[in-house]
Amino acid sequence: SSVRSIEDGTFIMCNSLSSIKISLSIISIGNRAFFKCHSLESINIPPSVKSIGIGAFEECTSLKSVEFLSSLTKIIIPSSVKIIGGSVFEGCSLLSSIEIPSSVESIGFSAFEGCSSVLSIKIPKSVKFIADNTFAKCSSLKSIEIPSTIYICNLGINANVEVIKI
Repeated sequence: SSVRSIEDGTFIMCNSLSSIKISLSIISIGNRAFFKCHSLESINIPPSVKSIGIGAFEECTSLKSVEFLSSLTKIIIPSSVKIIGGSVFEGCSLLSSIEIPSSVESIGFSAFEGCSSVLSIKIPKSVKFIADNTFAKCSSLKSIEIPSTIYICNLGINANVEVIKI
């Protein structure tokens, strides 16, 4: 049987890594799996990966390229996902469409920060918690539908974004 996941912290501070091509057998990447891999420049993530943990590529200061399939412009999060971790799609500036299923209960800090091509987003009623700065630097965002049951603290959105309570 092949390896199915890259566990939490597996490659912390592994400065000899410069590029990663993740195997098709991998379905999850753990929290801080590649934390502080300062030489890491590129990552290829196959469609088999269903979950990416909090800070998976945090402080990878040389990271220039993260390739999902061909180019990531749309995310359809599978219904098996309950938690979207912090910074998971941070800086994915070409991303223009995000579909969050009703299975999601929590969205982590800065999860979609810097997704500057997203125009609108709908948060399902299943979501009970949205962390700070989830949509910071989403400069094209025009509207967000959000359950009225969620306490909104600081989503990081611009003042001109229409917030529609559902």
